[in-house]
Amino acid sequence: MKIYIDVNGTFIYRTIERGAIRIKPAKYLKEFLTNALAKHDVYWLSTVCRGNSEEVLAYLQPHLPKNILKLAARIKPTLWKNYKIEAIDLKEDFLWFDDVLLLKEEEILLTAGKLDKYVRVNHYKNRDFFKDWLSI
Repeated sequence: MKIYIDVNGTFIYRTIERGAIRIKPAKYLKEFLTNALAKHDVYWLSTVCRGNSEEVLAYLQPHLPKNILKLAARIKPTLWKNYKIEAIDLKEDFLWFDDVLLLKEEEILLTAGKLDKYVRVNHYKNRDFFKDWLSI
């Protein structure tokens, strides 16, 4: 199966601590990635990645520990023009982890009968979000 993962709001997210905005890696990210990379094809699907994984890694570097960056370096890039969904082959089995789904993307998934392949990530409602996906 292919796993597509967004960066902002999914891989990392913002919190407010003592009045300051902090960017943190998602909890259980290391465990999630370790398992997903061992069993599946994992791809970036983010505005931060437009065909080049190095851009994503440079973007994430200040926010992630080295052991998670090493895992992130194994994630493959995607290339798309207008909508992230352009990078997904809807005929294949996949899961798409993202915090925001555009209306057009939702429409395309719904029409293809694949809306259940979108996994909405919300670290504000569930700080342990990826814990539920460790056995993916």
